[in-house]
Amino acid sequence: ALGPGTLDPTWTEAYTSAGLPAKAHADPEARAKYLLFVPTGLGRPFVIPVPAGFAPTGLGAQLLADGRRILAHLAWGDSTGWVLLDRNGGPPTILTPAGLGGAFPGGPQVSPDGTRCLVSGNGLAWFIQPLAGGEPRPIPGLARGERPVAWAADSQSLFACGTQALEVPIFRLDLKRGRRTPLATFTPPGPASDLHIRTLLAEPGGGTFAIGWESQVTDLFVVESIGAQGRP
Repeated sequence: ALGPGTLDPTWTEAYTSAGLPAKAHADPEARAKYLLFVPTGLGRPFVIPVPAGFAPTGLGAQLLADGRRILAHLAWGDSTGWVLLDRNGGPPTILTPAGLGGAFPGGPQVSPDGTRCLVSGNGLAWFIQPLAGGEPRPIPGLARGERPVAWAADSQSLFACGTQALEVPIFRLDLKRGRRTPLATFTPPGPASDLHIRTLLAEPGGGTFAIGWESQVTDLFVVESIGAQGRP
């Protein structure tokens, strides 16, 4: 576990520059007031204060390509959903309408051109939400229960998968025409088990996929009666 003696000094600097105590990571009340971003490449950590009236859910936040806006899953009142935050201190913008603020593995799936994201309320029906605001629209060609996996590099198509338990089809979906192009079929080992796909990720070119699944195996016992009274 990280402690005051092991915490990266750049984290401490990020906390103090945001007006938080240097040990904010160890204070549950302080953790509910900010989002900490740590780069995986070049750059320094930074902290974004959560606006008054909102609280982080811990279910996801993403720095957009412009380096200024952040799409975060927050709670406010009795609602939760995706909210756009501004690193420069602009007011927060609630992006998702009621019923479409769900958080799912791999989300919120922002398009490479930074203009749209994928949203859903129940994981069964998916929509494209413009980041500039406006009404979400259904994904053309995607059937209920199928789910998007990732945006393609051109921002004009998606990789998506079906819901069959024994064979999971993966296909590319053209958003302009609703046309589907089959790419692969995933057949899990041990098909006799009860399979549930948990995570499916794709690289933008669609050449590589990573799949995580959960399986439940049960045993069937046959009990034959024995004895004159038929007691097992």
